[in-house]
Amino acid sequence: MLNHKVAGKGTLIVFLHGFLESMEMWKNISNKTIDFKKLLIDLPGHGESPFNPPSSAPCLFYPAKEVLSLINSLDVDRYHVVGHSLGGYIALRIKKEDPRCEKVVLLNSNNWEDNANKKKDRIRVADVVFKSKNLFINQALPSLFSNPKKNKPEILNLLKKAKTYSSECIAYYSLAMRNRKSFSINNENYFMIHGEFDKTISKEELNKAKLTFRNRLYFLKSGHMSAYECPVELNKILFEILVD
Repeated sequence: MLNHKVAGKGTLIVFLHGFLESMEMWKNISNKTIDFKKLLIDLPGHGESPFNPPSSAPCLFYPAKEVLSLINSLDVDRYHVVGHSLGGYIALRIKKEDPRCEKVVLLNSNNWEDNANKKKDRIRVADVVFKSKNLFINQALPSLFSNPKKNKPEILNLLKKAKTYSSECIAYYSLAMRNRKSFSINNENYFMIHGEFDKTISKEELNKAKLTFRNRLYFLKSGHMSAYECPVELNKILFEILVD
């Protein structure tokens, strides 16, 4: 079973971290601000969770299935999911598979397939981590922050943890993200929170998101790592979204 923590009472909120991260990224989500039952999870191969993917081509069904298995063990009849980056992609897959999943919050994440250049980059990453894993991690993680110097302690912790992850795990997720398809947003239970200085989304993609999410699109003055860069503001937005 996946490494996890459960805290609080009420409607369950499942928090899914991003690529090369762990459940520790949610440490600034205040229990006082969001009074729900929170399920914090280390995705397979991340944090303290084991990594045993099937022999088939890398896909997000594997981590989604593992998360669903954990949720099923808690015996809940409804829940919401907040997913950061990779976690958002997995959240969409969970929403597709499980009618108990109601609201999905895409934090620095999206619902569309990678463009051609991004797909090439995913393949490059899957290759380079077997040659220079630590060099890749040292370059990739700090670049996700709008002001790396300001968040130096958090970055050092992220780097230390990410370097314990296997090259096989990192390559698998890079290819799984490459292989995902666009997800149709067909009702008002989907929300997006975007960092104004997040370079992982182009202006064209952001304009598409504005048309799709409309008043369910929120902005933070952050890069890709909003949970670290704007925790107070993020808490307020999550409260607004998730309170019934």
